[in-house]
Amino acid sequence: MDSFFEKIFLAIQNRITQEVPEILWIDQDLGQLASDEFRRMVYPTILIDFPTAPVEYMGQNIKLVKPTISILLIFNNYSQTHHLAPDEVKQKGLEYLRIEQKVANALQGWFENYFTPLAQTNTQSRNNNEIGVRARELTFTTSYEDWSLEDDQYKNVTFSFSGGIMP
Repeated sequence: MDSFFEKIFLAIQNRITQEVPEILWIDQDLGQLASDEFRRMVYPTILIDFPTAPVEYMGQNIKLVKPTISILLIFNNYSQTHHLAPDEVKQKGLEYLRIEQKVANALQGWFENYFTPLAQTNTQSRNNNEIGVRARELTFTTSYEDWSLEDDQYKNVTFSFSGGIMP
């Protein structure tokens, strides 16, 4: 696996699976909420995306990349939370906030040997009432050094000569 984004995507899937077993489906964010794909997901769901990745050159083909990681939590929450609802019904209706906190805690400060600790920078509601789901987006940043251009520059090359020298 040479792609940073491939590696971190799989690492985030594994981290959430281990730390937040309440999440039943984790996938790439490919616009599922804008199509009928959302009906095939199992809830609670997380969709992962990397919307931006600013690049700074550190010199001689070495890049410092600072990607943004979007963690979109999607819940099919139908329990009431109004003030007249029974407490146990309200607790069920607010369960998504407890799961969101577990996801944030699992990712905040977490790192592997190829990227810096994740730092949460934003939380935002995305009301999708027209399709009947509750969506909350957690945004994290990290950074990593990309030496891939540097590595490609140094290849072992063997030259062989099969011929004679002309006088």
